[in-house]
Amino acid sequence: MKKHLKSLYLAAAAVAGSAFIVAVPSIAQQIDSEILSTLTPGLWQFRDKSRNGELVDAICVGDVKRMVQIKNKNDSCSLKMIRSSGNSVTYDYMCAGKGKGQTTIRKETNKLVQVHSQGISGGEFFNFQLEARHAGSCR
Repeated sequence: MKKHLKSLYLAAAAVAGSAFIVAVPSIAQQIDSEILSTLTPGLWQFRDKSRNGELVDAICVGDVKRMVQIKNKNDSCSLKMIRSSGNSVTYDYMCAGKGKGQTTIRKETNKLVQVHSQGISGGEFFNFQLEARHAGSCR
């Protein structure tokens, strides 16, 4: 009888543990949504930190997740959040036949973020660090 109860306890613990593991990604998704959803939609300017802050792009961002795939901004890509902690979030993305990448966005304020992205676009490797600043409403 004791062996049977011990087996039941172990089985219950295993089920509880796997339920916790399954719940973790959904918690991470909520954190991800909170980080990106607090950024201000509108026109964002991206400056290359390695080129003395040279303006490299300006994007009208309604959905701030577009910041994840700056290099492939016009492609339809699948996004997968892989890490979220405190004020930063990291995504992997795949753009069928166009490229793939990994982007980390670190929020400083609702209107200022640091973006590090690397991957392949159009068969060429890219790796950049940008500062993105909200510049007003879209025109």
